[in-house]
Amino acid sequence: MNSIKKLAAELGAVGLLAVAAPVLASPQLTFTTANYGTQSVDPFGGFDWDSAGTAVSSGYDVTKDFNVITTYYWASAVGLKDKLGNTFSTPGITPPPGSPTGWEFTIRATITETNFCLFRPGGPGTPCAVESFSPQAGSWDIYFDPLANANQVTGAGITNGTKILSGNVSPALIGGTFSADALGGSGAFNFFGNVTWADPAYFDNTGYLVLTNAIATLQNGNRVTGWNSPTSMPDANGQTQALPGDVSVYTTFQADGNQSFVPEPGSLALIGLGLIGLVGSARRRS
Repeated sequence: MNSIKKLAAELGAVGLLAVAAPVLASPQLTFTTANYGTQSVDPFGGFDWDSAGTAVSSGYDVTKDFNVITTYYWASAVGLKDKLGNTFSTPGITPPPGSPTGWEFTIRATITETNFCLFRPGGPGTPCAVESFSPQAGSWDIYFDPLANANQVTGAGITNGTKILSGNVSPALIGGTFSADALGGSGAFNFFGNVTWADPAYFDNTGYLVLTNAIATLQNGNRVTGWNSPTSMPDANGQTQALPGDVSVYTTFQADGNQSFVPEPGSLALIGLGLIGLVGSARRRS
């Protein structure tokens, strides 16, 4: 009974430590649009990327047990989020052709991955049914444009705004899995990374933009919904470039992503020290 009381007291102490720790700080995002004036998200927490985003993987061969691939991803944001997950909707994401309205945030990312076949029901040389993907490196950039004009199918206008955030992709043992059959496939992925640059003209507290976490679902074939396969992909300055080779060397996916940013690591570390103390106390009891 005494051990239970001690454990309860220690858990309570950790709870008090969490309460006593400073409130996790987040930066305020402020931007000026052409048609809607100045907008502000305070506290800023992340982006909800369009469910009709696109990923293109080059070097992806479903008949091989192991591949080193390069994945290109781009999308427009359909919402901005605060750190509690509340969404501030983005108007004018898909304006009528020739008459840009609203405003937009866009992302372009490049990720180097390795993938392994986990299950090949037809034997060697046949398509893989279940695969794992592991990120090795990568980079991403986020842009703001006061007038929405990005074209998801061609990739035009994705990079012609002001770059406001940049970062990298951290290597991981597993990033996600993808399951497929003859008609199509789907999968879920999780990527972590560092924020390497934030524009202080848009964020009032860039020091708290340190880490990022992105989750995504990918579909192709008969699993896609409300998505068109790309005809080209983004290049610099809002321009486009050809897809990476012919269809025998790349695979396209519908990609639905969400990206969040981790605030004030100092407060997280304080809570972590309390948890370490709890573990150490439990070990001493043993």
